[in-house]
Amino acid sequence: MKQAATSWRGGRKSSTKTVRRSTSRRTTPRRTSTKKVRRVGKNGFNTQKIMKYVRLVALGAPALGHAMNPNLNTESKIHRVLKDYTGYNNVYGTFSFGDALKGWTPYLAATVLTYGIPKIAGIIRGL
Repeated sequence: MKQAATSWRGGRKSSTKTVRRSTSRRTTPRRTSTKKVRRVGKNGFNTQKIMKYVRLVALGAPALGHAMNPNLNTESKIHRVLKDYTGYNNVYGTFSFGDALKGWTPYLAATVLTYGIPKIAGIIRGL
C-alpha cells in the first residue's frame, strides 16, 4: 500500500516501478526568518549584558556597603555580611528572616525589574 501511494503521481501511475528518494531530507528550501536581528555595537554591550551586570551589582551591594564602612573592624564586617545574606547571627546563634531579607532585597528587586519590565514591554508591544 505504501509503495502504491508513493508511486502515484498527479492522478496517473508512474511509468517506473522504482521509487525515487531524494538524498536530502529537506525537499523545500529554507525560508529566512522574518524577525529583526539586533546587532551589537562596536563595544559589544547589549541590553542583556547591562541587565546581567545590574543584577550582579545588586547582589554585591550589601556586602560592599559593609566592607566600605570604616567604623567596623574586619571581624564585624564579616559577621554583618554573613548575617545579611544568610540571616544567621553567629554571635547569638539565632536566625532572622528580616536580616536575610536585608541582604537579598536589592538582588530580588533588580531581578524583578530586569526580567519583568522587558517582558511587560513585549506584551504591550504585542497588543
